[in-house]
Formats: sequence, C-alpha cells, structure tokens
Amino acid sequence: MTSNNAIIPIAYYILKKGNPESFILSINYKDDREKIDQWLKCSLLKRSFSGQPDNVLNPITKVIQENTDAFPIDQIVERFKGTNKSLKFTEEDLESLLTYKYNEAYSFSVLSLLYPTLDYRNQFHKDHIHPKSFFKKSELRKKGIPDWQHERFIENVDYIGNLQLMEGLPNEEKNNTDFKEWLENTYPNINERKEVMRNNYIPENIDFSFRNFPMFIEERNKLILNALRKILL
Repeated sequence: MTSNNAIIPIAYYILKKGNPESFILSINYKDDREKIDQWLKCSLLKRSFSGQPDNVLNPITKVIQENTDAFPIDQIVERFKGTNKSLKFTEEDLESLLTYKYNEAYSFSVLSLLYPTLDYRNQFHKDHIHPKSFFKKSELRKKGIPDWQHERFIENVDYIGNLQLMEGLPNEEKNNTDFKEWLENTYPNINERKEVMRNNYIPENIDFSFRNFPMFIEERNKLILNALRKILL
C-alpha cells in the first residue's frame, strides 16, 4: 500500500453502510468490492493523495454522503475530471506504468493489476523472468551477447516487462534458472505451458533464449499494455 489515505474513503463508505459483517464475503456486496478494488488501483497509481490529501478526501467524503447505494467510483471520477487529481488514465499514463522498476514502490501495484485473481493472503514475490544475475557485463559476454547490446539488456532488466508475480516457494525454486529452460522443464505439457504463458503475459511464437531478450521485452510490453487498456481505460 503506497498511500494509507486511499483506505479512508473505503472505511467511510462501509461505515455509512452500517458496517455490515458480511461485506467482505457476501455475494450481495460483490459489486461494491469490485468498485472499491477499481478505486484502489486508480487512486494509488494516479498518486491521488500526493500533495494536500485533504483536498482530495473532503470532496470524496461529500460524494459518498450523497451516494450510499453503491461505492460511488463513477461519481468520484466525475468529481475530479479535468483537475490535476483526475482518475482517468490516458495512453501516456499507461505507457508510464511500464517504467516502474523492481525496487520502486508502485511496481507491485502495477503487477497486481495484471494478476487480479491471485489470493493476496499468500505471499507473492516480484520475480525477474530472465534472472537478474545474467545481466552483469561479464555474464553477458559469457552468454555471447555482443558488447554493443549490453546497455540495452541491462537497462531493461528491472522494468515491468521483465517482472511477474510468483508465490514465494516457486520463485525460490526458479531462482537463477534460465527462463527458457525453466519454462520447458517446469511445464513439459504444452497446453499447461501455454496457459501459464497467457496468465503471465508471455508472448507466444518468439524465441525465449536469453539472446532474444530485447524482442521478449518488446512483445511482452505490448501484451501488458493491451491488458492495462482493458482494466484502466
């Protein structure tokens, strides 16, 4: 969670609903939970609470007071339309999400958008698809990557295009294994492998060998952008 302020409108809305005990699990509140999920994604990634959070919280509180039938994500979006706190994403905004790196706070938020069905009560790691240990210049030379390509490899290793979410134990087992080798050995069944690739936005019909890393990043970024468009636009 990159801003605790994003929780305040949720807590206020649930309070206005009478704090129902079944809110988390009941099918009666499924639509509310989906709208709240959308609010969290948008507000965190748009950094809605940077600067003066009261300038955002006060108008949202008023919107909630006037709309208690369902969490008013649409009304909140409309309230800030055209302001510097707009929750609407543009194509430029989406492309900027790909520039978050492994150790930056918002990278997990971006990745969580791409994995909406994961049970986050379990521990998930941000995994380098192509292992980071491969991206030292000495290792690149050992793997036959020409010197003129080294910077392109190194500058992309930590970006979203080379990251996925994995549960802790599978990530530890994958460790520093070559991606192509790991994928083929872990999922020898072709149908199961294709399902894993779809779930992780792994492009099909390209060479997964390490030397093809720039093409892998380019094609995977396209898949991720398409997914983000469906979620956020």
